[in-house]
Amino acid sequence: MRRAWAGLAALLMAAPALATTVVPLDVGQLARHSSAVVIGRVSDVQVQSDKPGVALTRALVHVDQSLRGALTGDVEVLSPGFAGAPTFASGDELVLFITSRDGVNVLTGFAQGRFGILRDKNGNRVLDRALPTHDRALAGSRSLDDLIRVVRAAN
Repeated sequence: MRRAWAGLAALLMAAPALATTVVPLDVGQLARHSSAVVIGRVSDVQVQSDKPGVALTRALVHVDQSLRGALTGDVEVLSPGFAGAPTFASGDELVLFITSRDGVNVLTGFAQGRFGILRDKNGNRVLDRALPTHDRALAGSRSLDDLIRVVRAAN
């Protein structure tokens, strides 16, 4: 547990001004700054707060497809548990842009590194950026295939 906290702290401190400002990144920039980009499904979520202060969310994600990097199988992704932090729920199908360091995985660009996958009215998989709208299936929607093309083209 101490290793997870230390790793998360090191990653958050390594990102410039992450505590106060998140620099907007497009998909290509997210891909270039990530150790890995995966499509997967959340199988377990645990919120741990064995220390005073901010809780730590540990999401176990089964990687179905690796678009960049070498992450496979079940991967643990850590996230601080404060307002505005990326959220996870069991069963979520996601595209995750991951930064790894010393075996600790966090999202690149904070919540920007999490894309939910939904089905549109025609059954196509689209991405949900959780933007406010009455129709969640269209909230910030973008074709999953388009995102995959941008990630693979990013150098």
